[in-house]
Amino acid sequence: MLLNRLRRNESSGIFAIQVGVVTVNIACDENIAKQILAEKESSLNYEPIAWKIAQRISGVPHQSREKHNLSWEKYKSIYQYLINKPHVEKITKRISLLLEQNIPQMVSFLETSIDLQPWERCANASLISPNQSEMSLMPLIHMMMGYASVSAIFGSEILERYPDLIETLDEMDKGIQYFLWGLPAWLPWPGVMKSHIARYKLWKYMDDYEIALDNILSCKPNECSWGDLEDVSDFIKARHKFLKENGFNIKERADIGVRFTKPFELNVLTRLDSLGFNIQHKYVGLVKSIRDEINLYALVTPGITIGKFSEAPRLSLNPKMLSKSCPQLRAALFETLRLHSKAWSVRAVSEDIEISNNQKELGFAPFHLNKGEYVVIPNSVHMNDPTYYRDPLSFKPERFLTYNDDGSISANVDAIRPFGGGSSACKGQEIAENECLLLVAGVVTYWEIEPANEVSGWVVPNKVGSSYISRPAHDVRVKIKRRKFPWE
Repeated sequence: MLLNRLRRNESSGIFAIQVGVVTVNIACDENIAKQILAEKESSLNYEPIAWKIAQRISGVPHQSREKHNLSWEKYKSIYQYLINKPHVEKITKRISLLLEQNIPQMVSFLETSIDLQPWERCANASLISPNQSEMSLMPLIHMMMGYASVSAIFGSEILERYPDLIETLDEMDKGIQYFLWGLPAWLPWPGVMKSHIARYKLWKYMDDYEIALDNILSCKPNECSWGDLEDVSDFIKARHKFLKENGFNIKERADIGVRFTKPFELNVLTRLDSLGFNIQHKYVGLVKSIRDEINLYALVTPGITIGKFSEAPRLSLNPKMLSKSCPQLRAALFETLRLHSKAWSVRAVSEDIEISNNQKELGFAPFHLNKGEYVVIPNSVHMNDPTYYRDPLSFKPERFLTYNDDGSISANVDAIRPFGGGSSACKGQEIAENECLLLVAGVVTYWEIEPANEVSGWVVPNKVGSSYISRPAHDVRVKIKRRKFPWE
């Protein structure tokens, strides 16, 4: 809200504030933001920001700075495993297979907690009838996606060994700002201690994981619970091999942001909460339209029947066609990203430069960025600017639909930066988008969801700021039952 007011009051589109001895330039004008993101890295550099994040949030030792500097350019090449098409398709296919397995088991309709799926326990599920359960929507979606995406990236064994890993990561994320501010664990501030405890647990989990990968690479035996780690993604294997070969010890690999592919992992998890809610909330027509649109690419078929026993209906998802041929589903995702993303693009100014807002005729002089300063682009300001988006606080996915001359419809996301921009943009954003489309397509195809309180109906939660996204201020209880299919 403050930045939006400053944006309206500062006609030049960029202004500077003093934070201690550091000058921070905030660029709210879209034209200026594009110029900044297009600048060469020798002028506006992301590497110092990446180091501060690795040190303050992930706890990488200060003495590792030189080692990180020397390996930075080579290290960035590992991101090809999140960008190049064959690798993207491989990870997406793995996620799709996991969701095809898990979505039919999303609700077990059992009463005792020990018999429930982990996402049901996290969502505080309670049985209403043999065919219907009540639970919390946000934790349910959060954990469903977490189990698929973490397993696809890190392998299935890590969640079997540490089933609370996703919740621990989420708890740490709530305190990201405390780490950036350098607040110690003993500070009597709500949430500080919790976040530090969560980070300590993650260090332990991931140190254990790194040791297991080291043992595999060195042909040494692991504990039985680790299995053979054969389903670990190529991205993690390449990253681990690089760090080991370049002499990074276990503590120096503590870049939790990279290990959890954090630039998109947490974004996906919480944006899915919002996307699923937006599609359900007062948008019965949208749910029907999306179901009609995806019915060839999210298929439910009868399970195997042996005597009196029948397997649950099977789900089949087509990642390529859901992304390519379902503009209404994609538009709903883009609108959710626009409303809830809090991505910031940050650069360190490495040399003096001038930035122009292309409005010299209005008397605006170029803005000077001086070496040693920082420049920040709060992307959410643009994405919620009424200059660019009519009624910007409303959920209107149709704003992203384009009606082409040949009669086809497509969804265009070029106007927003929900995953950041330039060199600091999320490297896994295509995978992230695919994850969202797959889960939502599978859930709306297989399940009926309605508000638990029929009197109040859907209640839109207020938004609470977090590291990369807005979180719902309170949860939403829902009733879930399986849809009736034509053969039943």
